[in-house]
Amino acid sequence: RARVHYSLYLREPVPKPTPPGGSNMARKAATFKYSKYIIGYGFALVLVLLVGIAVLGVRQMAAINHEMQALVEQQNVKTSLAFTMYSAARERALLLHAMTLSHDPFEQDEQYMLFNAKATDFTLARTQWLALPSGAEEMGIMDLQGKLIITAGAVQLRVADTIRSGRIKEANRMLLHEGIPIQNKVLDTLTQLINLQQQASRRVTEQAAREYRYASVS
Repeated sequence: RARVHYSLYLREPVPKPTPPGGSNMARKAATFKYSKYIIGYGFALVLVLLVGIAVLGVRQMAAINHEMQALVEQQNVKTSLAFTMYSAARERALLLHAMTLSHDPFEQDEQYMLFNAKATDFTLARTQWLALPSGAEEMGIMDLQGKLIITAGAVQLRVADTIRSGRIKEANRMLLHEGIPIQNKVLDTLTQLINLQQQASRRVTEQAAREYRYASVS
């Protein structure tokens, strides 16, 4: 009896038909999925960069603000001290004039004490001013002022002593021809100093505005 080979009855699986362009579609799908990841990572990187730039800009602007505030505060302190010197110098001259008008020895003594107190106020303000950083132009004015106040102080003390000795007419003559002119020169130096410091404050403010604009753009 002839043997029947069972393999003849076993059918091989029929391969499923591949739709036209199926492999291309699969590649496109994979590429699209990969592109989504790339775009996502790129977007995240851009966000990180933008945040970093924003943080850097904020820090830079904070540093500029701190520096400008320190400079403005320094100029304000120097201007305030210059006004203190101006006021003290002016009041010393006014007190001398008041002493020439007073006929009361006790009142003259009180005015003389105030006269000396204003000298102390002037000296303290000048010492504090000189302890602060200053430019060459400012120091030039202060050097001239230093020479003038030596002469002015000596003249004013002579006027005060002349008043206290009762020689009012002579004191008035000294005050008119020596004391007031030299005192006006001292006041002129202080006016120049105040103007110079106010200009410096404006420059600092303008520089701060430029730095802010640069920091915001960059």
